[in-house]
Amino acid sequence: MAVKDFIVKNNTQMAGHITVGSYLAGPASFVIDPAGVGDNTGTVVIAGDLQVDGTQTSINSTTVNINDLNLTLADGAANASAANGAGLTIDGANATFTYNSGTDKFVVNKSITGIAYADISGTPTDHIALTDISVGTPASASGTGAIAYNNSTGVFTYTPPDLSGYLTSETFTSVVQDTTPQLGGDLDANGNNILLDNATKISFGSDTLQVKTDGSSNSIIQGSGTTYLRGSSVNIGSNGGSGGYPNTILVTGNVSTSHVEMLYGTSKKFETTNTGVTVTGTVAATAYTGDGSALTGITYTETDTLDSVTGRGATTTNDISVNTLTSTVASGTAPLTVTSDTVVTNLNADKLDGKQYDEIIAEATALAIALG
Repeated sequence: MAVKDFIVKNNTQMAGHITVGSYLAGPASFVIDPAGVGDNTGTVVIAGDLQVDGTQTSINSTTVNINDLNLTLADGAANASAANGAGLTIDGANATFTYNSGTDKFVVNKSITGIAYADISGTPTDHIALTDISVGTPASASGTGAIAYNNSTGVFTYTPPDLSGYLTSETFTSVVQDTTPQLGGDLDANGNNILLDNATKISFGSDTLQVKTDGSSNSIIQGSGTTYLRGSSVNIGSNGGSGGYPNTILVTGNVSTSHVEMLYGTSKKFETTNTGVTVTGTVAATAYTGDGSALTGITYTETDTLDSVTGRGATTTNDISVNTLTSTVASGTAPLTVTSDTVVTNLNADKLDGKQYDEIIAEATALAIALG
């Protein structure tokens, strides 16, 4: 029997099965319509694998059930770049969950709400990156503790909850409960003060340097080494009350001109210079050391009377040198007592034993004549 084409120009109904040797061909729009015909009901069963080679597959049903545990998108992609943009898109909501090969991350353009848990095994190599996060209004009764995402700006906003009923002096006594906290960066006081109670201290190293107070006195204590106070000008002053803080000791100048000034009130009384010290005012001392032989430019004027060496408080064995020695002692008291019988050279006197010089000469001459 010869094999020829068989053409049916009208509808054909078959009660049995049809076996096709190669493929089933049809028009540009090919419809398989199980009973009831024309009402989009019934079931088409493909007892085997289904492969669709077209460029678009559309499913208009309202419920899709898939038994497979894993869906593969971008099947056959050679690398990550070829899979860029793969993901899910919800039409009408402009919601996407897609893969970005440039950052090797999933990109979600909508916020995710729900209870989330993370269980990471092994060593994580990446994290969830937030472009920015800002804090909304301070904690208030309307605060919910929620995080909201702004799709247009890409910013997460956190609204703190109201904790006024929980953070009290009885239930929350310290911001840091850890007794050995460590900073991971700089500590910014944000314009506020850092307050320490009395009998506490700031310690550097192993108590190498301490700054502390007991409420009545303040101390800077050096355990070892050298403590430096350095600056272009270092002032040490007392608490002047309403009058301010006057400088009492001032160290100023550069390396070659640094000097020390000491003030009484606002008047400078003492200053170091490149040749020594300058004192403005009177120097009062109970004792000096050295013989003063190297002192220059000193003029001494004695305006007091020299009653006796011992009258100055001590007996001296040193020489006394003056221009004129004047005694105002009344007659009857010797103004000068000499215990030595050594001749005094160049001793000029108006009287000797109460006699004038010419009287002594006259007596000596008369005695010489009498003796022949």
